[in-house]
Amino acid sequence: MKGLLAGFAIVLLSSTPAVQSREEARSVPLVGNRNIVSVNVECSEETYLGRPSLKVIDTAKDTEVTFAMITNLNFHDGSIELDVAGKPAADAPEGARGFVGVAFRIQGSLSKFECFYLRPTNGRAEDQTRRNHAVQYISYPDFPWYKLRQNFPGEYESYVDLIPGAWTKIRIVVRGEKASLYVHGASQPTLIVNDLKHGPGGQGPIGLWIGPGTEAYFSNLKIAADAGAVGKKTRDLLQGERLRGGIHAPRLPFRQGLRLNLRWRDIPARGLPQSPRERRGCPSGVKEGRAEPSSAIRR
Repeated sequence: MKGLLAGFAIVLLSSTPAVQSREEARSVPLVGNRNIVSVNVECSEETYLGRPSLKVIDTAKDTEVTFAMITNLNFHDGSIELDVAGKPAADAPEGARGFVGVAFRIQGSLSKFECFYLRPTNGRAEDQTRRNHAVQYISYPDFPWYKLRQNFPGEYESYVDLIPGAWTKIRIVVRGEKASLYVHGASQPTLIVNDLKHGPGGQGPIGLWIGPGTEAYFSNLKIAADAGAVGKKTRDLLQGERLRGGIHAPRLPFRQGLRLNLRWRDIPARGLPQSPRERRGCPSGVKEGRAEPSSAIRR
């Protein structure tokens, strides 16, 4: 009888799908973090609405590669949680929406990434079509927003209530080729993508992403990586100094953190600019692509 029960237990265990464990979310500092690199944006540290934050503003033209990249995170599967605030900059064009979000699984020489972002001014627009475009998924470089909207209307964008310039909590959960975006701490996702365009195997840094004409702020970043989904170096970083409640980067002036550990001649033109002046700080624009073309930016 005991042998029969043991055999039955083995069958049950072998037929139960394996569950990938997730490590506890760990804080990643955005203030005083020397591992943040500006890519076609300008960054500074600022207290915004009472919170220490990283301010990111757009400097680029005609590119979707616009983010503050956290270079020592090699993210694959897990969750990314943070507070964001986005609004059109004072000198933004009429169609600016305060585009703000997160790029993840940034690969190679910035040649590929997935991204969720918000259009804060659409959240309470007096136009239902614009409201329906309040959040967006894109996949660089082959699936910009306008291509996804044209070919798959309503599938890669959705509505959520947003206020320009207000702190908004977002959480992105990634599993293989599926990703979900949660907003305002909701238990149900605002947007679900079941077919990440770069497939299930991508991994790389994350970027605090903004679009054209945006002034954005980022705070309270937390990463939870699925066990086995990242390398040991990144897992050790996320585990951090447990007794002190997170990861503590040296407090350095932000400009000292603007370094890329890449050979510039190996980076294609669509990724980063090539001039010596641009290499020293926050690079300015390149000549291919655009996150929101001026001809259609108003939506």
